[in-house]
Amino acid sequence: MSVGILLASPLRLARSIGVASLLSVAAGVFGLSAFLLLAAGIGSQQSIIIDAQAIGAVVSFKGSTNDWLLGDAILCVPKKIDLSQARGEGPCDARRFEERRAENLRVSWPPEAVVRVSSPASGQLVLSLLSDGEWPKETRILLPEGALSRLGALGFYGHARVGQPAVSGEQDLLLSGSYEFRERSIWSRNTEVLRSGELRRGESVEIFRDGTEGGAPANQFGHITAEAPDTPGFHVSLASETGKPVLRLVNYGGVATTTLAPNWIDRALHNSLILALALLLPVALSLVQILLASGSAQARDGSNGGTHTPVGAMRGVASAGSNGESDELRTE
Repeated sequence: MSVGILLASPLRLARSIGVASLLSVAAGVFGLSAFLLLAAGIGSQQSIIIDAQAIGAVVSFKGSTNDWLLGDAILCVPKKIDLSQARGEGPCDARRFEERRAENLRVSWPPEAVVRVSSPASGQLVLSLLSDGEWPKETRILLPEGALSRLGALGFYGHARVGQPAVSGEQDLLLSGSYEFRERSIWSRNTEVLRSGELRRGESVEIFRDGTEGGAPANQFGHITAEAPDTPGFHVSLASETGKPVLRLVNYGGVATTTLAPNWIDRALHNSLILALALLLPVALSLVQILLASGSAQARDGSNGGTHTPVGAMRGVASAGSNGESDELRTE
């Protein structure tokens, strides 16, 4: 019994050491992953990218570099309403606007200027001033069909709201689009896409600096370009300033508001470093298990070699002892 206990003790010790080592390695890798997961969000910079097809968008300009070369256009300058006149065709109602023609029109949008961009018909673009400036508020600038395709991109720096909530009669709708939350950690120059999704028809989309109630709008670099021929609306692309911005969606006729922002689960699922650790964890545990199994086998072989006595030798000793005792008894 004592020999069996002596043989079992190293095995139990090896097993206990093996389990403890496996648990230590697992806890260490898990702790490292959790630390990196938390550290990845501390000091990181995020931005939001939006690509959308829309019939309408509202742009609030910032800075002094928002110059648009519009070419030939028609200005609809508001005037005192004259109901005696017949209603005009298109966006310029002759009872409300005085129509003027402009050649090689160039507009330098001042800071805080607000403009509604809309496309009531395929290939057509209408700019409606929502603030006073070079022209009075409610002035409209009509570009001829196909002008946006010839002009190229209309770039801007400021804040944009894409689409209007789909209430009855609303035409400046968002038709389709997508968004991405991108993040760059403090120790990497690369960006990770933490979260992405689709934008639905009839939603109104804006980017804010944070998710607090009444938070300030986030500034964006953006541009407006033409869609393919015979395709409604125009294309708008936005890239927000870095920070911790959120995406705010107004839908269901303006009744429901949804705020989107990535969380630690998104970071765990898309951060390349965290994913690499998750893949290496089972490999590391398997290697540790193999090494411990090899060490346990060597420990068993060593313990058996030091305490094992051949059965034949033990029988020989016992036989010799019994024979010697019998001879002595017979001699006496």
